[in-house]
Amino acid sequence: MSSSFVDSNLFSEVKSLLAHTLGLQQVPVSWDNDMALVGHLPDLDSMNIVNLVAALEEHFGIEFTDE
Repeated sequence: MSSSFVDSNLFSEVKSLLAHTLGLQQVPVSWDNDMALVGHLPDLDSMNIVNLVAALEEHFGIEFTDE
């Protein structure tokens, strides 16, 4: 989905959750809305991905299935 179709506040919330999951004090300015996460963020390992998914589920009240 193109970033033009998604609310910029949503991107800000997701980037803040990602920064928090990675233990960062603030969202790096180099993170843009079209940036791929996996393979581009060295600190985003498999455990941090699991933590990020859990944070997204809790924050937004959604559930990702295991399938």
